[in-house]
Amino acid sequence: MKTGLLLFLTAGLLVTPSFAGPPEDPTEEGEFIPAVVLRKPYLKTPIEAAGTGLSPEVSVVVQVDARGIVTDVQVVKIDPSSDYDEHFQRTVIDTISQWRYAPARRNGVDVPTELRWTVQFMARGKEKENQGQGAGWRLTSINVDEVEDNRRRILMLPAPQRITMLRAETAAAVSFMQESSRRKVESVRFIVYSDAADDGPAETVAGNMEALFKALDDLLGDSIDAQLERYKLVVIMYEDKKTFMDYKRATRMSAWASGFYQHVGMLALSRDMFTNESLQSTLLHEGTHAFLDKHVIKPGGGIPRWLNEGFAEYIGNSRIKKGVLIPGKTMPGQIYQSAWGMVLGASFQTISVEVVREAIRQDRALSIPEILDADAGTFYGEKRHLFYPMSWLLVHYLQHGRESWGARQFADFLLYVSEGYPLVESFEAVYGVHPTSLEKEFQRYIRKF
Repeated sequence: MKTGLLLFLTAGLLVTPSFAGPPEDPTEEGEFIPAVVLRKPYLKTPIEAAGTGLSPEVSVVVQVDARGIVTDVQVVKIDPSSDYDEHFQRTVIDTISQWRYAPARRNGVDVPTELRWTVQFMARGKEKENQGQGAGWRLTSINVDEVEDNRRRILMLPAPQRITMLRAETAAAVSFMQESSRRKVESVRFIVYSDAADDGPAETVAGNMEALFKALDDLLGDSIDAQLERYKLVVIMYEDKKTFMDYKRATRMSAWASGFYQHVGMLALSRDMFTNESLQSTLLHEGTHAFLDKHVIKPGGGIPRWLNEGFAEYIGNSRIKKGVLIPGKTMPGQIYQSAWGMVLGASFQTISVEVVREAIRQDRALSIPEILDADAGTFYGEKRHLFYPMSWLLVHYLQHGRESWGARQFADFLLYVSEGYPLVESFEAVYGVHPTSLEKEFQRYIRKF
């Protein structure tokens, strides 16, 4: 179902993050910034392998010189091996040799580096023909912690390099749309690409994003001075969910993600969602990630996973009333499309809270230390159904749990953490207590939510 979009506030070649390995001499002292891919022509499954069903994994070692040019590609393993190894090897070497990088840097000087990763081809015939340039392969050896490292590297790049990456990423995302139906709408801070029948949806998204950033600036502005804006953020909105899924697979994003934010400065989502509230929540959630990346987190820095996702959920789950975002106020119900027409049911927020309450009753709930200490692999792992809602509820609790707490205290806490101060010390400085001492109070807050 293609949901509508609400203008909710009044307000005036696929480039994946760097897959860089260690420098040639990892024992050499000095600050090292790994190479970041700028141009990446895509691998295509060899035509000779058509009809074989082969989808091998190919491990490679790539040498990149101080200019960012690939000087050597070695295939170290093809698994499973077959009579077609020569064709897969030739395709990998010929294609990766055309990749270009922002070179690795040590102490401010461009240096050569070595990269290692594994790619997996998809069996020819199962590829999504004519659905962008990355349909014939996927990366298999990059984990979520490496993606976080790449986020930091990208944000440390000079603006011109980030803009180059953003243009390449945008071109790849837009290539999944039919050229005849592509639309582009610009606002003060955003560029929105859509394949809708008219400009209306893209204009609404641009307005929503402008309004969201204004609301976040108002919410955090007294404590946080927004970072300087150097270029516009890009939003890609696909009308068809299938097209979005094709692009998502090419970017290696999680299959369960309803939308995502690329750290080069681009959001992607589909308008084809089950409910209007889902679309609105996704736009708010991913837009909050973009705001934090662009305006709050300092280059090369980061904030804990629970805080980043929890705050994005806090904003994404907030109610819109008469065109105004009410932070922390949730919707008890939402409209669903069913075989019998539109029906009112429990909101996803209500369902999520009940999941957490049930976990508390069964003594399966996450403790505050578990939430605070979770790395990306843990957060997005098998217990993500608890990490997401409990991080949201913890952020909600820190703003509404006591009369003396509010947006100002939370903004101060967010500022300290984003500046690199230790989390526990920052928590104690703002809230006056150690976070673990709030365990029972936090669970009572959830029960009464």
